[in-house]
Amino acid sequence: MAINFTLLKKDEKIIKKQFMDYVAHSITMNQHLINVINQINSNLTNDESFVKIYNLEQESNHMHQTILDDAVWLISKEQPIANHLRYFISIINSLFDIERICDYSDRIARFLEKEINKTSNYEYDLMISLITQVVEFGQMIYDALDSHNVEQIYLELKVKYDLFVNMYKSKTKEILNHSNINQMHLLSFFTLLKSVDRAVDHYINILENFIFVNDINFFNKHKKIN
Repeated sequence: MAINFTLLKKDEKIIKKQFMDYVAHSITMNQHLINVINQINSNLTNDESFVKIYNLEQESNHMHQTILDDAVWLISKEQPIANHLRYFISIINSLFDIERICDYSDRIARFLEKEINKTSNYEYDLMISLITQVVEFGQMIYDALDSHNVEQIYLELKVKYDLFVNMYKSKTKEILNHSNINQMHLLSFFTLLKSVDRAVDHYINILENFIFVNDINFFNKHKKIN
C-alpha cells in the first residue's frame, strides 16, 4: 500500500500536539505540588489542595490511554516506515515515562497528606528544591521537542543532570544531621525522594527516545549495548 506522506505528516502533527499537552500536564502537576508544599509551610493547606493533584493524576491516566490508542491506530492506518515509524514508537515509549512522572507526583502528595504532622519544615524545603529541579528538567524537554533541537539540549541536559545528582546527594546527607526526625518517618521520606530522582530519569528518557528517531544507533553508542 502506497503511503500518503501528506496525510502522514498531518497525523504526526496531531499526535505531537496531544503528546506535548501531556508533557505540559506533567510539568503542571509538579508545579502544583510545589504550591501545595508552600501552602503546608504557611499553614494554608486544605483538602482541596491535595484533591487537585489526585484529579490531575486521573487526567494523566486518561490522556495516556487516549494518546496510546490514537498512536496505535495511526500506525495501523498509515503503516509508516523508517523515521516516521520510529517517531510513533518514540511517542508510545515516552507516554509511559510521562505516566510514571505523574504517578510520582501523586505518590508524593499522598505521602505529604498522610505525614503532614510528622514532616519538618526542613523536609518541605528539601522537597521544594528538588521538585523545582524536576520542573526545570520537564521544561527543557518540552522546549527541546517544541524547537526540534533535541541533540543540543540533550548535551545541556546531561550537564544539568550531573549537577542535580550532586545536589541530590548533598541534600539527602544533610537531612541525616537532623537527628530529631523520627527514624521510621525518615526511612519513608528517603524512599519518597527516589521518586524525584526517578522523575528526572524519565524526562531524560523522553529526550533520548526522540534522538533515536534520527539516530538509530543512539542507544548502541550511549547505552553500551553489545
